[in-house]
Amino acid sequence: MLFWISSLILLFVASLCVVLPLAKKNAAPAEDSTSSLDFYKDQIKQIDQEIEREKKPSAALLSERAEIARRMLREARREAKNPKQGAQGRSSLITTSLAAVLGVPLLSISLYFALGASGQPDFPLSARANLSLEEKPVEDLVQVAERHLAKNPNDAKGWRLLADVYGRLNKPGDRARALRQVMRIDGETPELLTDLGEALTIIAGNIVPAEARQMFDKAASQQPNFPKPQIFIALALDQEGKPEEALRIWEGLAQLNTNNPRWAKLTSDQIARLQQKAGLLQGESERPGLQEINAMVEGLASRLEDGEGTVQEWSRLIRSYMVLDEPVKASLALEQAKKQYAQAPDELQRLDALAKQLNVADIVRSQGASE
Repeated sequence: MLFWISSLILLFVASLCVVLPLAKKNAAPAEDSTSSLDFYKDQIKQIDQEIEREKKPSAALLSERAEIARRMLREARREAKNPKQGAQGRSSLITTSLAAVLGVPLLSISLYFALGASGQPDFPLSARANLSLEEKPVEDLVQVAERHLAKNPNDAKGWRLLADVYGRLNKPGDRARALRQVMRIDGETPELLTDLGEALTIIAGNIVPAEARQMFDKAASQQPNFPKPQIFIALALDQEGKPEEALRIWEGLAQLNTNNPRWAKLTSDQIARLQQKAGLLQGESERPGLQEINAMVEGLASRLEDGEGTVQEWSRLIRSYMVLDEPVKASLALEQAKKQYAQAPDELQRLDALAKQLNVADIVRSQGASE
């Protein structure tokens, strides 16, 4: 309703802007015409008075009166034509006024229905302000959160929401600022430490800085089975030229979430990459010989047989046997590890997933068939 009232007011103002100047122009000639005829009448009246004073008027005075009379007659004839011209002017004014009053709204309404949204209901500012945060556009959400947090700096939930929005907008600097505020209010948690470290890493061009590395280490120590900080720790070790240590972390990560094929693919690809990188980092003269490798693997096997190893170390031994093309030893190591963790279902599940990933049983059967 407010829209249509505003439109009528604007229409009235626009019509006045067109009609008033035309009316003034039409009235001006009539005033000029009347003043000229009166002027001639006054001149003839003055000459007649002079003729009465003179008993014999001069020829010049009579000639002047005749000339003024001719001018007055010509002006009277022109004035006689003016009513018709005035009628034409009024007709023109009426036509122009009708065109202005009717043409402007018709054109405006046509454009509105062509380009506007006439079928949409009113959406006042009060209704927009009452939208939930989920329904607002991202830009409006940022403005709402910034204004709210400027007045309520201790609103941890608001800072979390703002951090998530900045993450979607790919603004790691602002996201890190918001996460620091959340950490200030709620304290450090593994999730917060990891998210803040991730933001700092993105700011540094995906190079793990020292501050972020400390956050990842702290998060991993607080929650050992939380894979995200360990991934970044492995990235940092790889960037520091320590692929062997990064490899050990990825070997441990391979035991987590074993039922997820995408996770298994990710960990296996990283392990293969780091194994290759660890070998390429060494010069030909520095690479251990086959006997030395076998000695290291046998030393690890002896220590594990004494019951001092972890599931990650058993997994590394099994992988080493498969790399050395000794699947039988890998199968035996797998059986020994299962016996050691017979009372731990989660560890047994990790070992079974590793065996399935390395295809240990099928390779052993194929070699037995060939023999």
